Amino acid sequence: MKARILFVDDERHVLDGLRRMLRAHRREWDMQFAEGGEQALALAGETRFDVVVSDMRMPGIDGAQVLCGFAERQPASVRVVLSGHADREAVYRTIGPSHRYLAKPCDADLLTAAIGAVLRTRSGVSEAAAASLPALPCLPSPQGVIDKLRYTLSLETPSLDQLAEIVADDLSLSAKILQLSNSAYFGIDNVMFVPGQAVRMLGIDVMRDLLALPGFCRPLDEDAPWAPAFLDCWRRACRAAAIAECVAGEMDLSDTGRLLARQACKFTELGHAAMLAGGTPADPDMAPAAMFMASLWGFPAELVGLLADGAGGEDGGHLAILIDTVRSLVNRPDGAAEPGPAAGTAPLIESVRSTLRQKEVRL
Repeated sequence: MKARILFVDDERHVLDGLRRMLRAHRREWDMQFAEGGEQALALAGETRFDVVVSDMRMPGIDGAQVLCGFAERQPASVRVVLSGHADREAVYRTIGPSHRYLAKPCDADLLTAAIGAVLRTRSGVSEAAAASLPALPCLPSPQGVIDKLRYTLSLETPSLDQLAEIVADDLSLSAKILQLSNSAYFGIDNVMFVPGQAVRMLGIDVMRDLLALPGFCRPLDEDAPWAPAFLDCWRRACRAAAIAECVAGEMDLSDTGRLLARQACKFTELGHAAMLAGGTPADPDMAPAAMFMASLWGFPAELVGLLADGAGGEDGGHLAILIDTVRSLVNRPDGAAEPGPAAGTAPLIESVRSTLRQKEVRL
């Protein structure tokens, strides 16, 4: 069955250009084109769409209102902003309901790659996950993490290094910051692997604004029946990242490989965490859900590839071996026993080193 994709823009010549640009995909995509927000929301009540791609600046009903409407009426839809310059307030209104922000002008390869990647990774998860995961504007964080972030930002001169550390040690905030920094929400044209670096690039004023947005973060409801499992997942992510960072520094990896090791080990838990937060039954293999979330939120292709199959680029199989080793050890019954980002990691680090030596990976 063809995927249904809706493109929304108030300028007819832009829609005509999209028709011509995407003509080669007519066999795989059922594409419709809405001239303005009012027409788009009317279609939302008539037809289910897999993907909605909307301009931002439109008279009357703008792109943020369109995507909010689809988030409410069709929460399983993938929602993408495709727009040129927009003011900061308008951009903030899209952060909850949208999954990605692509900047105009956008060439055909980038647009089709973004849509194709999320459709491919969605096909690898259960129907329940495909329906529930796009409805999540963000993942929850432990209340203590949010309190620490709020306190730090309330200071007259917050430390960017401290903010970066808070975000980097939290699975949910890390994921959200990578989502925002790898899309054009703030006009950033970079590939960002490291949440802490993204925090430094966004700056204190933007971080303060983001904290006030409902789609940026939310506290974990510790009374929810799935909360204990989520906290275990969160702890495993913290611990895996700390172990990978330590051991990767001893390996013959590229600079990019060392950065990717920490993030890939952390985000292997992304799919499980999202399924718990979305109320979706867990799958035996959580890798497809992690891939889907990473594609949905526009993570760098190199990172999505590591979540998919451990493809290590120039670092070959050594990076994949490290990630698999860390994952298997952290997922043991005692792997998330201790709270905190790096508590009790020393024995596991030595176990990882020993396993890598047995597999003839030079340290």
